[in-house]
Amino acid sequence: TLFNPGAETLLGYQADELLGRHTPALFHLPSEVQQRGDRLSEEFGGSFQGFDVFVEKARQGTPETLSWTYVRKDGQHRQVQLAVSAMRDDAGTINGFLGMAVDITERLRAEKEARLATERFSEAFNSAALGMALVSLEGGWLDVNEAIPTLFGYSREEILTTDFQSLTHPEDLDTDLALLKDLLASRISHYQMKKRYYRKDGSIMHALLSVGLVTDDNGDPLHFVSQIQDVSSEHHAIEELEANRHFLQQLFDSLVDAVLVLDSDTTIISHNRAATELLELPSDAIGSRLSSRLPELTERLATEEAEPSENPTHESLLARWNTSLDLAGKAPIPLELSLSRSRGLYDPLHGWVLVARDLTESQRNEQLKNEFVSTVSHELRTPLAAISGSLRLITGGAAG
Repeated sequence: TLFNPGAETLLGYQADELLGRHTPALFHLPSEVQQRGDRLSEEFGGSFQGFDVFVEKARQGTPETLSWTYVRKDGQHRQVQLAVSAMRDDAGTINGFLGMAVDITERLRAEKEARLATERFSEAFNSAALGMALVSLEGGWLDVNEAIPTLFGYSREEILTTDFQSLTHPEDLDTDLALLKDLLASRISHYQMKKRYYRKDGSIMHALLSVGLVTDDNGDPLHFVSQIQDVSSEHHAIEELEANRHFLQQLFDSLVDAVLVLDSDTTIISHNRAATELLELPSDAIGSRLSSRLPELTERLATEEAEPSENPTHESLLARWNTSLDLAGKAPIPLELSLSRSRGLYDPLHGWVLVARDLTESQRNEQLKNEFVSTVSHELRTPLAAISGSLRLITGGAAG
């Protein structure tokens, strides 16, 4: 009888603790031994117990390998594959049995973890609201979840016969392929991009694509995992907002008066075209301080800060005053300035809206009007004086 060091390591027993004292039943689960005995009884008839359970097949001339649970001396369970064969002498008579056990506990644990991971991925893959797909290295669809056919308008069978290249907008394909190349070359670990796809009905879907690479144990690429999110609604909403912003900017720029939005230290947040022309603002004026051109603004804003409006969320006129703008090489420009507060309902920060009106033309018109009135008044007074004198002469002659 032999109980080698490998068996001692596996079971935690020393050879002299078992040899001649116990059968293999000592380190087997009784329930497994009973189940195996029952199956042998069904196959061969009779009753099988104890040592016979392990060697009956080999005794019948059929070596077998079965999975068993070994119970170590410390009570720990180990999963093994036990191969049992009969040993015979020169006459062919059985004179013993050879059992070889391989510990497969870690392998079974790894297989279980891999299976659970696969099941979790499969569940997440199939139940995801976003489109999920396994894509071959050539671009063909290997597997797709239920969301993909819904996104593209194809049946599952139809889409599996296509590839992503044929469904991608031509203007976005080169960028996508270049990123895939970087992914395969390990220059990046994943990538995300916005791109356009064609649906079955020919319409365009704007999507956010995320792609990762699955490799084997050697690091060789197997396939891609792609996630596709339909962002068409967001894209169209952004386009609409941009169109509205452009329209409002056009309206803003069409105003005759200069309009500027400032923060509390007179830093320019926004301005229209009239402000650029009137104040001779540079192209990079946003972010600069208007107080360099209108020094009085700092004091004016500080005053308004110290005495805030009773309703700070309401845009109202806080002050209006006349001043002059001094620009190098030009005569002073008379201005009328109007200051309003602008604050968001949920935003504690606020800004100021400054409207600057060039009074040069209005003052010139006022001067012309005054000159006209003066001239007309003078011209009217001159003939009236002559008429009055003539009347006096006539009256005086008649009386004489």
